[in-house]
Amino acid sequence: MSTDRRFAIRVESALPIAALLVAWYLVTHIGVTDPVFLPSPGRALRSFVSLFSVSFFRDELAPSLVRIGGAFLLSVAVAFPLGVLSGQIPLVARLVLPLCGFTRYLPVAALVPLCILWFGIGDAQKIADHARRGLPIGSPSRGGLGVGPQGAD
Repeated sequence: MSTDRRFAIRVESALPIAALLVAWYLVTHIGVTDPVFLPSPGRALRSFVSLFSVSFFRDELAPSLVRIGGAFLLSVAVAFPLGVLSGQIPLVARLVLPLCGFTRYLPVAALVPLCILWFGIGDAQKIADHARRGLPIGSPSRGGLGVGPQGAD
């Protein structure tokens, strides 16, 4: 593909975004909507840049990253060994698969009240709830159970 054609494809891809930004600017500049509902692009950009302040990182972003990271590590620490064991030991697979199948389709909101009762309303509840959501993803599935130690053919 020639350089001119690649450039044309990039310009064509950027046109809808540019048109949206121009329309956004015109709608806010003319005053069609209240700035409370649709701020100008400049005001939105200034607000976005202000999110990178030290206080926002310390008060909002860092605690969320700690919770999500802790939940991920807890999920991996539980699901990975269960997946490996259930792939190697059929008894473990027969014990784990029904639980994974049950929790995979359980609505997220169904266990939140129980997590609050068990862990309180602090960070432990949030970490436990997020970790529970990650367990079915790393848990064993029927597709990998038929693969023996030699691997798939």
